[in-house]
Amino acid sequence: MITLPLELAREIAAGLRCFKLNKSSLPVLRCLRVAIGAGRFVIHATTLDEWLVHSSPTPCADSADFLIPAEHFLEAAKSADPKSEITFSPAKSGWEIGHHVAGQLMVHPVSGIAVSEFPEIPVFPASGQPLPAGFTRTLEEAMAAASTEDSRQILKSVFLTRSDVIATDGRQLFVSNSLALQLPSGGIIVPSSGAIRVFDAAAPAELLLEASDAPSRVALRQRAWTWASKVIEGNYPNWKQVVPRVETLSTQLVLSPGDAARLQRVMPRLPGASDKDSPVVLTIAPTGIELRASNIGVALMDSVSTGPAVTTSFNRRFLLQALSQGFRTLHVRDNATPVVMREGPRTYLWMPVRMPAEAGVPTASSKSEPVKAPDRPAPTEPVRPMQPEPPREDDPGALESLQRAREILRELQAALTGASNAVRVLERERREVERDLDALKRNLRALKSVEV
Repeated sequence: MITLPLELAREIAAGLRCFKLNKSSLPVLRCLRVAIGAGRFVIHATTLDEWLVHSSPTPCADSADFLIPAEHFLEAAKSADPKSEITFSPAKSGWEIGHHVAGQLMVHPVSGIAVSEFPEIPVFPASGQPLPAGFTRTLEEAMAAASTEDSRQILKSVFLTRSDVIATDGRQLFVSNSLALQLPSGGIIVPSSGAIRVFDAAAPAELLLEASDAPSRVALRQRAWTWASKVIEGNYPNWKQVVPRVETLSTQLVLSPGDAARLQRVMPRLPGASDKDSPVVLTIAPTGIELRASNIGVALMDSVSTGPAVTTSFNRRFLLQALSQGFRTLHVRDNATPVVMREGPRTYLWMPVRMPAEAGVPTASSKSEPVKAPDRPAPTEPVRPMQPEPPREDDPGALESLQRAREILRELQAALTGASNAVRVLERERREVERDLDALKRNLRALKSVEV
């Protein structure tokens, strides 16, 4: 019998879930290959294009090589009793996987598919080129900018060159440079994969390539995990031509930590978040800095800007992505030039979108003048008494007052909710007291009717 500690089994299962093996159309790809020998317990999973391998030491002196259904292993790791073990035992038909649930042993037979049918496992050199700490984090950040469309395989990937990590979906672009990788002169294209999340973002790793001038497979190894993939064939788009020079972006905004945190909390709740382009309008002017969605504005009181007044509209999801990755410095010129954020060796940029009709604000100005709101047409129907007119965008005092009014309204709503809950509790207690009194009265009447 071969045992696997539950904690280790759950670590392996968490990593393997990224492949979604149960959805594979081929039965053999819905299986895991378990290889035990030379003091190692090795488990393999593959989608044909990608492989994920976990290797850990084992005190077991036996040798074995068999396939198990991935769903049985994942279920055993999920439902086993705490501090128990996953067991692999020889049986008449091969091997069985077992685990205890509420003290009862649950046994699943292994797959009847022969090991020889499992896809060939790629072989790489025993050691590869060391990667700097944080490379896997950079790779994961790049994958967040890659396309998610299966029909765009070249863009559903990350382009690695000797100095850069690049990814784009045609609307956003991530670039990180200052690397020194030993790669073919033309670079390699690797698929974007959720398997990258099995790696520790801050720990060192190794990059492994097949021994060839044009390697067809590449691998990333860190501690117990190895992720391998086929290299995507094709030409990556000329990404350099869409990156504007910073000196041509005349306006710079440095977001304060507080404003950045507030935007991450507030932006997903602003109007239009579920729209196709999820648009927001950023206005930078001497009168103040504001991010607006529809008729709701967020004043960035602690952030600092330099350069001419400018207004641009873009997809808020890109800014949220940039903020989550630690970007804080934004460069912009107008509503036709990409918005660029830079932080150290990393650059993240995205294309603006057509400004909402209600914004109607000039996209750029050669002078540092306040950005004025458009003239409002006369209302075609009476204005409701409790519907105040939206504040002018060149009146920061009105914006502050409106924001404070909203905060007070939220506080009142919270207090009203608390009072309503208290009333319901009191009403429930009143009904219970009435029931008790009715029961007492019935008991008294029953006692009176008893003859002494």
